[in-house]
Amino acid sequence: MAALLALSQPDEWLSEDQRDLRDWSVRGCISLYGVLEMTGDETHWHGLGHGLRVLLERRVVRRPHEGNQELYEAMSPFHRIREDVPPFLVVQGGNDTLVDVNVARHFVDEYRRRALAPIYYVELPLTQHAFDHTASPRTSSTTRAAVAFAESVSRLRRPLTDELLASYQSPPVEVLVEDEESGWEPARDVASRRGTFYVVSADNAFSSPLDPDNDQRRRELGELARSRGWVSSPAIGRSPLGAWPEEEGLAIFEQSEAFCRALGRAFEQHAIYEVTPDDLRVVAVS
Repeated sequence: MAALLALSQPDEWLSEDQRDLRDWSVRGCISLYGVLEMTGDETHWHGLGHGLRVLLERRVVRRPHEGNQELYEAMSPFHRIREDVPPFLVVQGGNDTLVDVNVARHFVDEYRRRALAPIYYVELPLTQHAFDHTASPRTSSTTRAAVAFAESVSRLRRPLTDELLASYQSPPVEVLVEDEESGWEPARDVASRRGTFYVVSADNAFSSPLDPDNDQRRRELGELARSRGWVSSPAIGRSPLGAWPEEEGLAIFEQSEAFCRALGRAFEQHAIYEVTPDDLRVVAVS
């Protein structure tokens, strides 16, 4: 249920009396031996899928899977993974006889293939379903991991104020992109040759200076771009007035605004840049 909620769009379940609430976004999800695939596909369940489907058809959905595949997939976290979903922590026992370990493995693989946010996977050897109902060193360790994850995604964030958003505007901020042949160029000059693109940084999460951590965040963004095969180039944003430290990032080509906004959220940014031959626009993402 937690995974399904985290992977759902708010307008799927909000009632009319909740429309005035401004932010229903989910910061993260912890799945403890969750049923992350809800169609009973034996590719995931390795022999346990038939029992799940019988239970769903008779007691939960009360409709046959045959002819209602879309409904079953709508209930299935695995089938809801998108680019813009929140971070996950998945904990799964290797010897779980109720939820086969491959359900978690396949979910994590699909998440890493499609989603932009991080996912952390803990597979516990020789561990049964509901292992954490008993006090043990294993349970204590898992609890500490869950608390650490929750704290990391729910920590206080500097809000995006009008003043902060205005400080990103170019000018005065200068945005440069590295071209393999001509070196560093103004971003709009690059757009005049290559068309509209977006600049995303991993630095200074939510505009809090993190100089000691920025190198690691930059490596993670670069590795994600390489592993997914994105067309990208190094970029730099800097203030000629020295009001903010120089920020490195990536110019992302051939991707949509929605994709790049999701990438910005995954790296805890308030905003990204849309670059066209005529303009450099700040796009709020948080």
